[in-house]
Amino acid sequence: MMTMKKILFVFLVLSLFCISASAKINLILPIEESNIADKEINLGLIAPGESFSFTVSSDSGFGDLDRWTNAAIVESSLPAGWTFENAVPYGLTLSVKVNSNPKSTEDVYSFKVKLFNETRKIEPEFFTLVISLKNDLQKASVSSSLASTVVGSPVSYDLILINDSLADHSFYISSDLPAGWIESKSFFVEAGKQKAFSFSVTPLVYGSRDFTLTVKSKINESIIAVIPLKVEAKPTLRGKYAVGLQGYSFFTPTLAPFYALNALIAEFLFG
Repeated sequence: MMTMKKILFVFLVLSLFCISASAKINLILPIEESNIADKEINLGLIAPGESFSFTVSSDSGFGDLDRWTNAAIVESSLPAGWTFENAVPYGLTLSVKVNSNPKSTEDVYSFKVKLFNETRKIEPEFFTLVISLKNDLQKASVSSSLASTVVGSPVSYDLILINDSLADHSFYISSDLPAGWIESKSFFVEAGKQKAFSFSVTPLVYGSRDFTLTVKSKINESIIAVIPLKVEAKPTLRGKYAVGLQGYSFFTPTLAPFYALNALIAEFLFG
């Protein structure tokens, strides 16, 4: 009889040990961490207003019938103005998207995540994610500040964009050039990447012109960079005479009557 009690006791102890040991949470993205139940995990850096996703395995350690079926952020732990979207299952994983507040200041933020099974009676598990908000994670530069072409022909500049955030980022450009000179363009750079793009300028009058290119964030409208550039346009016969139709030259306003006369000649000769 004593032997049977000992066997039952050992069986119960082993069962409890197996249950407690098998409950697990494994983080897959954006970094890999195993057995993170009740732990605090530092994900890294993002810019204010950026969105990022984290992905966990649905394997709870209790077997196929008792997988984690949902993941959610404990709303009371979410920083002010931050939101999250319902977990999306991908195969044997769960992915949750988190949207930071564009008005949040540089600081360290954290929130608690709950994993649970909506139909089976298994205890939910929790872990905490830590994220740092920082400005200046995106950078922009142009490989060469001077480009030359002829009037009416586009010339390209090479734009280098760097994104040191763990979230993807979108950019756009503007300039102080006259309307119609530069193409409107936006750019997308994945998390932790550097990419090269090109944009073109089409000078509509001849001469040399200094201008500034402004690179801004589409996420939070912050200015990433203000870059001084220069374009030189050699005249064509039509371009030289038609300059008055496109705006006056860069040299001096006292020549305005002559450019107006040239514009009339251009219309007569090339109209």
